[in-house]
Amino acid sequence: MARTETLRYAFEDFIGDKEYQGASPAMLHFYRSNWEHFRRDTGVATLDDLTLRTIRAWLLKHKHLSPHTLATYERCLRVITNWFEKRGYLSASPMRQLPKRRTPPRIPNPGGWRNRSESDGDINQNQMAT
Repeated sequence: MARTETLRYAFEDFIGDKEYQGASPAMLHFYRSNWEHFRRDTGVATLDDLTLRTIRAWLLKHKHLSPHTLATYERCLRVITNWFEKRGYLSASPMRQLPKRRTPPRIPNPGGWRNRSESDGDINQNQMAT
């Protein structure tokens, strides 16, 4: 089997494994869309192309994005490449050499989350008070 076919096969095997484990359709879409975005931007076509240098360059190319978005991209690639290593498609995941990105903590909304009907009720009560 050619290395290009092996990369495609490895990713489909990863998706199949996640599906078997009960991953939601949204999670499977998340993995597929992030993987395709990475492959399209980098031109990675074989397992041999999947290097730390390629991954790091791609992440740095997107440094204008939010730190949380970058951490999401990194986490997705880490999950996929670590799975490739675990299943023997890679001898070592290139992500093991990349330190995890530090992200600033998210600040919770002090008022908490409210659904639309609660918000509408507040407006109606305010209008009635005037």
